[in-house]
Amino acid sequence: MSDNIQLFKEYVNFTNVKPLFYRLLLHPGITELSLEEFMKQTVALARQLQVVENKQNIIEIVVFFDEVNTSSRLGSFKEMFMDRSLRGQLLPNNIFFTAAINSYSERNQAKPATDQSNIIQRRDYLVHDLPQTLQFLKCSYSTLPISQSRMYVERNIEMYHVKCIQNMPLEEYTRDTLCNAILDAQEFCLKRLGGNLVSQREIERCFQIFSFFWTTKYTDETEKKPIVCIALAIAVVYYFRLPTKDDRQQCNDLLSPTREEFSTVTIA
Repeated sequence: MSDNIQLFKEYVNFTNVKPLFYRLLLHPGITELSLEEFMKQTVALARQLQVVENKQNIIEIVVFFDEVNTSSRLGSFKEMFMDRSLRGQLLPNNIFFTAAINSYSERNQAKPATDQSNIIQRRDYLVHDLPQTLQFLKCSYSTLPISQSRMYVERNIEMYHVKCIQNMPLEEYTRDTLCNAILDAQEFCLKRLGGNLVSQREIERCFQIFSFFWTTKYTDETEKKPIVCIALAIAVVYYFRLPTKDDRQQCNDLLSPTREEFSTVTIA
């Protein structure tokens, strides 16, 4: 038995584990050389796996490029995705490419735009249009309608409730209040800021921050007040990203919503 334990320890200590998922966040500073450097280790590992595994059971490596169309190297991505090569060198066939892009319109194309120096919250972002050959690979995922957003939030709250039910369960009233608060805040920002600036990530952040305040114990005498935790989470994710009326007036910004307007989204 002791020999088996020792053998297991040696295996854990000396085994070299490598990931099968690689992610690169694109931005205008990414060059062709930096892209090639990123792909170098992935290509090397993919070729090693082809040698180790038999042809009927080849392990695939997933490479995810985030915000692809913020980069000016779209030709390189077309070459990798469509031609399965990089700078003329063939890529292993056990690399699976996937990517995310920001929506493109005439308003946010990557060229000098109208002056937005007086707008606190930008209404657009700069992206490039995809090459024509990549247009056919796009799948559009629009913003969830409010009914589906409610289902999504309710499921997340229920999962969180089940996870902490033994230590700090959430009462039904608290769960309903948390759900309505997130949805009201999300709807306000979607209408006033636009879909470009609000996404499912805000909902996830709300859960993370609420969980932090709900599970943090300050003193033995502190009584947990769920409404306070909900208000703090909403404030951190949504409220503090908005300017005050004075901020907006100083910038001569007539478009951005203010914290005072957001305060009408009540938690009850």
